Amino acid sequence: MKSIAYVAALLLLASFTRGEEEREEMPAGHHIQKRSCNFKGEECTKDVDCCTMQCICTTNDCKCGKRPRPSELRKYFTKRTCGGT
Repeated sequence: MKSIAYVAALLLLASFTRGEEEREEMPAGHHIQKRSCNFKGEECTKDVDCCTMQCICTTNDCKCGKRPRPSELRKYFTKRTCGGT
């Protein structure tokens, strides 16, 4: 009976420490991915509000058209992935 309690306690401890490890591996913020431009008019990829968009190069910067910036509260309450998943 003691061995069952010991194994159960060990499994509980292992699952708790595994959950802590996974939590530490998640980044604190969202990494913004940008691709540098080589040619004007070339398609480029830019991460805008954590959603990747296809954009066009102007000079040496990737531009995606004008969009209103979301409010700080909206950023706080929405999830960090596209589609709300």
